[in-house]
Amino acid sequence: MMFADETNPPTDGAADRDMRVVVHRPISGKLRLFVPEHTEMRQWLSDATGVAHPRLWREISSPAHWVVARQYLAEMTYALVERFPEVELVMDYSRIQKCGEGCQNSQKKECTCSCLGRTHGGPSRLNFLDIEQTRPVGSRILRVTRVLRQAELDPASISRGVW
Repeated sequence: MMFADETNPPTDGAADRDMRVVVHRPISGKLRLFVPEHTEMRQWLSDATGVAHPRLWREISSPAHWVVARQYLAEMTYALVERFPEVELVMDYSRIQKCGEGCQNSQKKECTCSCLGRTHGGPSRLNFLDIEQTRPVGSRILRVTRVLRQAELDPASISRGVW
């Protein structure tokens, strides 16, 4: 399955049971997690966010996926890399929002402007991971894929929440 627009899931048609692990951060809205089916996944996702009752639900679509509050991007990505050997982090950026002082001096973790996080001033390290693939999604969105591999990361050097 190829993306027609920003609402299509970044799974390229993988079947539910053998799909890749993908975290998708759209320009706005909640994170979408495409993970293999496990009966304890709801509890595990809740534990991974560090919040007793995060807003977490399962959307039944093609393919089905979990929806998690956007603020848990770093924590959720880190937890998934601890559990799965490889995680695709798919982040959408605006092709029309120019980078400026608001981004470069930001204290927030998140960047969605055209710099792709390269000049973002916030504390997140997710923006600085190597980019594996970049492709336009319509005229307004650039979709960037970064692949995080468990074998390549040193968990001791990654501080949770600022990774």
